[in-house]
Amino acid sequence: MSGSSAVQPVLFFTYLYKSKDAAPSKINGSYVSKAVFGDGCIIMADKIENSVIGNRTRIDKGSTIVNSYVMGADFYQNTTEIVMNDRAGRPNMGIGKYCYIEKAILDKNCYIGDNVKIIGGKHIPDGDYGTYSVQDGIVVVKKGAVLAPGTHIG
Repeated sequence: MSGSSAVQPVLFFTYLYKSKDAAPSKINGSYVSKAVFGDGCIIMADKIENSVIGNRTRIDKGSTIVNSYVMGADFYQNTTEIVMNDRAGRPNMGIGKYCYIEKAILDKNCYIGDNVKIIGGKHIPDGDYGTYSVQDGIVVVKKGAVLAPGTHIG
């Protein structure tokens, strides 16, 4: 096109990656602001704000997640395991009912019981505390950790 001043159109292509193994996320009755969700999440939380929620994360009703990164799970629990855990009083994989999590990173496959409070900040000294560690006020719950119902960190 020499000598022509016509503007040539530029085509942009966007590729959306979708895992063929995971279903879309399901979010029920939650207030969500500035959050990103991976595939296959089941969310019934009250509020999720300024957070990243990884693949296959389960967050039960009444929970609040603020300024946090939840890495999700490598697999779904089967129904039998969920029922057995409920009968035995053990937490299921994901975040239980009425939890409050702020300024935290939850590694994959964590079992967070009901009514757990994790509130990161400068008020917590840095260190390794077994199932979690703290660095610069950010609580990091370790991979596969189990936090019993009613646990308070921070």
